[in-house]
Amino acid sequence: MKGHREITKFIKNDLVELIRKDLWEYQLGNERDLETAYCFHLRNFLRGDKTRKISTNHTISGKKTSIVKQSSSGKRRKSEFIMPDVTLAKNPESFDKPLDHKIGVELKLIDPKTRYLPDVKAEKFKRDYRKLQKLKFKRYIRTGWFFLVFSDPTITERKAQTEIKKVKTSGGNGKFFVSVINRNIHPKTRKFINETDEEKRREKGRRIYRSYAGSDPRFKSNKPKNSTSGSGQKKAWITIKKNAKKASWRRKFPNHPATKEWKRKH
Repeated sequence: MKGHREITKFIKNDLVELIRKDLWEYQLGNERDLETAYCFHLRNFLRGDKTRKISTNHTISGKKTSIVKQSSSGKRRKSEFIMPDVTLAKNPESFDKPLDHKIGVELKLIDPKTRYLPDVKAEKFKRDYRKLQKLKFKRYIRTGWFFLVFSDPTITERKAQTEIKKVKTSGGNGKFFVSVINRNIHPKTRKFINETDEEKRREKGRRIYRSYAGSDPRFKSNKPKNSTSGSGQKKAWITIKKNAKKASWRRKFPNHPATKEWKRKH
């Protein structure tokens, strides 16, 4: 059986790199994919340890777990339960003993269309911080973790971690760890990818984030129906030459090359 320190070391280091590899190889599209991969790699690391229980969206209820939630309209209310994205607990042998939660994780995967690090002080982020703070402060977990996947052409992962840690929350005095992955950083060189590769990876990321039946409205061509290249250009010129035979059209467009060409020939 692996100890708590060994598990947290894996989560802090190896698990982040496994997720980074999955993202780079387009194995993860949306947040549920991230959640699935997170649990998959963690379970592989535990190697069949039946004393550990991995849960997703596990409800921890009771007034003592109450946190403040703020709606988009600004209204504040208290929730009498907390539901972390992932929890790791000791699973007691006795049927009359509750799970002994050790680790709570909140995951955030930002839509690939978002080009920059979002506002980590926004309420949707603060709500996750408050969950982890409260669980840690009330000792319902031993370790809390916030995991963020985002895209940004200039913000380093260390800078993003610092920005998150600077945010003050009202959920208690507990502290949690922060792990982040910037999609725009190459997993081998650890340098920012160029703008061309960034655009290609963003489009691919959006296609695996959400699918459409039929044509994808996000990537429709902005070119007009009468294209200015290839066969479209040829058809347009034929139409113009036909119009140039009409006196009314020549009077309307006296300086058009087709008008001048018609005059030369006639």
